[in-house]
Amino acid sequence: ISACLVGSEMCIRDSFGSRGAVHGARAQLLLAQGRVGEGLALFREVVETMGEMPFPGFTDDPDLVPWRVAAEAVTVVACARHGEGTEGSDLFEALMGKAPRLVSEERRAQDYPVTGMVLLALGLWGLLRDALPREESVRLVVLADRFGYSRSFLDMRWERAVADANRLAPGVLERVCEEYGERRGLALLDEARGVIARLA
Repeated sequence: ISACLVGSEMCIRDSFGSRGAVHGARAQLLLAQGRVGEGLALFREVVETMGEMPFPGFTDDPDLVPWRVAAEAVTVVACARHGEGTEGSDLFEALMGKAPRLVSEERRAQDYPVTGMVLLALGLWGLLRDALPREESVRLVVLADRFGYSRSFLDMRWERAVADANRLAPGVLERVCEEYGERRGLALLDEARGVIARLA
């Protein structure tokens, strides 16, 4: 596990910054050790840290700073998998509120991997917490993959997301994948807008 987390730090350094990468890797290690409360609390600290750090050259909505949004997405997935009760629901609601702006036609540039992390977080929360219609949740998961979301953290691994979808919504992931064909990124942006609009 430790070796995987060292790799994770290197993979996400560019998007999270070194401080966020180190704390995020430590949080994942705490979760793997069963120290759930400490791990989730540390992920929360990462969200706050990333929210305070400037993103060079970013002039869009300050609420959508890429590394803060990415940190929120990772934390929502961690809470969905490991938390109890309403832990993480505030961040889930925050991401739901940001999602329409992330895929808006008015955005000057689209950060597909970061947007994909948000789609994955929303989809997995929807599935694991039974908070969204299951088909729409699976669509979000598939769209996250097609947007090339970051798989740096263990809880974000595609194989785990596939297993969750197949267990909780049998057959839906395969059907949605067939529906989308070979399309990726820009070619699926309208589909992402449609799913988010239906959920919003």
